[in-house]
Amino acid sequence: MTDIKEVEALKKEIDRLSEENDNIKMLEKSHKELNGKLQTRLREVEEDNKKLALQISDLTGNRRYHEGF
Repeated sequence: MTDIKEVEALKKEIDRLSEENDNIKMLEKSHKELNGKLQTRLREVEEDNKKLALQISDLTGNRRYHEGF
């Protein structure tokens, strides 16, 4: 009898771990998508920042605003 109970308990644990694994995979996919969007937006903001620094430099005649770009 003990063997049957142990097998049943192990099957339940396998099911629980499988469900947990599926949930983690879903979260990972979601995080990858969000990270990709954030990286794209970061590049856009960095490009805008460079353009604005150059505009400030052109308006003020001061090149320090875009040093290092």
